[in-house]
Amino acid sequence: RKGRLVCGGHLVDPRGISTRSTVVKGISVRLLDLIAHRDNLKILHGDVGNAFITANCLEEVHSRAGPEFGDKEGSVITINKALYGLRSSSRAYRETFAAFMRTLGFTASRYDRDVWMRLREENDGYDYLCTHIDDFKVVAKDPQRWVNAIAGAFQLKCAGTPDYYLGMNYLWDDMNKCWLTSCDTYITECIKRIEAMLPTGRVLCKHQTPAPTEGEASHPETDCSDLLDEAGKRQYQMLVGMAQWAATIGRMDIAFAVSSLSRFSAAPREGHLEIAFHLFGYLKKFPNKRLPICSDPLVITPTKNAQEGDFTPDFLKDYPDAKEDRDPKEPKAFGKPLQTSILFDANHAHDTKTRRSISGILVYVGSTLVSWTSKRQGCIASSTYCAEFIAMRTAVEEAISIRYMLRSLGIPVEEPTNLIGDNLGVIQNASIPDSDLKKKHVAISYHCVREAVAARIVRPIWCTSQENWADICTKSLASVAFNRIVSQTMVN
Repeated sequence: RKGRLVCGGHLVDPRGISTRSTVVKGISVRLLDLIAHRDNLKILHGDVGNAFITANCLEEVHSRAGPEFGDKEGSVITINKALYGLRSSSRAYRETFAAFMRTLGFTASRYDRDVWMRLREENDGYDYLCTHIDDFKVVAKDPQRWVNAIAGAFQLKCAGTPDYYLGMNYLWDDMNKCWLTSCDTYITECIKRIEAMLPTGRVLCKHQTPAPTEGEASHPETDCSDLLDEAGKRQYQMLVGMAQWAATIGRMDIAFAVSSLSRFSAAPREGHLEIAFHLFGYLKKFPNKRLPICSDPLVITPTKNAQEGDFTPDFLKDYPDAKEDRDPKEPKAFGKPLQTSILFDANHAHDTKTRRSISGILVYVGSTLVSWTSKRQGCIASSTYCAEFIAMRTAVEEAISIRYMLRSLGIPVEEPTNLIGDNLGVIQNASIPDSDLKKKHVAISYHCVREAVAARIVRPIWCTSQENWADICTKSLASVAFNRIVSQTMVN
């Protein structure tokens, strides 16, 4: 607010001014860490000091000179630099930094404009750099070379080995020779802030799971307690916002709880606020859950593999035009291919008010969890079969996306993506050519999945419910089942 008042940014009409500035996607950061593990590359983080004022202002802004201008005080001045507080400053800095990256020979990746890549002189792979406003990360054989280049054009506040980046803590696991990422620093700060605003005598109780597992509390849509007043509503929205960021940067174990609470931000009730406190009680008890970054293949031991035969020739009779779309401008691929796997699940009619189902998706590259989704489906599924097929279609879309991401970064993807689910009927209908469309209301999902199988984009695999880790994103699980899945995906 001080910055906006100093330069008069609050007086500028934003219409007609391009103010949007992109930042690196969270999944891109994890993919770069994964590439570093695969190719044994080094990682350095950095932060540009006073970043915005290195760029020229994109707006026409006039202000009054203050006493610091001496005898010119009161004069009308024109702001030339992108000062903090102006609407377009972030965009102006990004354009300036992007132009600088191009002078170094870097080009923006096709998927994420804030991931830059450059073919090494040895012609054996790429060096990478990603940016989040003034924070950057370099993944390269010699990252110090690029840090020195940036330091020659911009003022650096700090640059060093991974420790903390975009809310994520980095810890090197010497035993397994890989990085572990967590958000314990962010969670600790959140807990301190929450406990400071609690009434005198109340403490944040610790819990074994992020959401209640019994009674009406496990279905917040049934809560009939009083609506919160404006102060309580702001408090609830603050809690949900903090939890959303924790789930985004690494805490996949709270994805379902956060998704459930987010639906009531407009009109939260007292019971919803208690569930939010329950969530942070869980984070208080387990602040250090970490995701390992490892490019080794994911070890899956499904009970039944529905893709044991090569069904592609038969599928191509029904889908003769099926093929995977490839970007004609994708960069040349280097190094060993990375395995991709997606676990999907659905909880039929979980929402007792709308009767909508919940989809849960876990996306793995190698044995690294890079993306997770817990989301209420957009339509009402009439059966478990229908809900599972809708979730499977979403998983196929994720498979197409992750394959495009990896290829945009110069990573070879050769094998179909493992599509792992626990509904045998859905797996069979998706992978056996002789299976017919029995329920017309899932026709779009049915053909979308089968065409992806025919194009060898995905390979459907059946597993038992106990082996399907995506179950954690579809419902409030009891502590035993919950901890069993968390132990398979995260480490302490």
